[in-house]
Amino acid sequence: MGTGKSTVGKILAKKLGWPLYDTDSMNRKGNRPDHRQIFTKRGEEQFRLMEMQTVQLLSVLDKIIVATGGGVPLRAENMQELEKNGWIVHLAASRRRSWNVSIKPCERRCWRARTRSSRWRKILK
Repeated sequence: MGTGKSTVGKILAKKLGWPLYDTDSMNRKGNRPDHRQIFTKRGEEQFRLMEMQTVQLLSVLDKIIVATGGGVPLRAENMQELEKNGWIVHLAASRRRSWNVSIKPCERRCWRARTRSSRWRKILK
């Protein structure tokens, strides 16, 4: 979270002339509920299954850039799918940078202001 996946993805896509697919954006399109609604009403597991389906769809395409949500690498199945047809690039950022990016207004809608700090500490453990 907050490592620049979408930004780096856009730069690579432009330089290579390949289309960019952002799994978070794809999961928000259409009639699907947003992240917060899925987490609240159906739980994280349902959201992760939706992410996995998106990865499976993308893993068969050639010459594309995929920017994944931070949860995608948490499932071995996702990484195996992505490795079948391309390279994996891991982006890392300092805790401070990730924190600063994640608290920008409206950028992380699913985080409420009063719980940001406690959730952030939980994620970093």
